[in-house]
Amino acid sequence: MNINLYPNPANSYLTLQADVNEELEFGIYDMTGKLIETGSFTMLKTIDVSNFKNSVYFIKISNSENQLIKKFIVEN
Repeated sequence: MNINLYPNPANSYLTLQADVNEELEFGIYDMTGKLIETGSFTMLKTIDVSNFKNSVYFIKISNSENQLIKKFIVEN
C-alpha cells in the first residue's frame, strides 16, 4: 500500500492518493495524540484542513491487512 499526501505543508486542503482500489480508513491525530478526524476513501480523498491550527499532524491509514502512519504539516 503506497499513499501520497499533498501538498505538504497544506494550508486549505490535504489530498490523499492511494495505489490500491479498495476502501481505506483514516484517522488524523494532533501532536498530543488526540483524534481530530476520521473517515474512509477509495483511491482519492481531499480533506479540508483550513480550520486546523498550524502544527504537525499524523494520519493513520489502514485496510484489512496493513497500517501506515504519515506526518503532515498545516500552515495557514
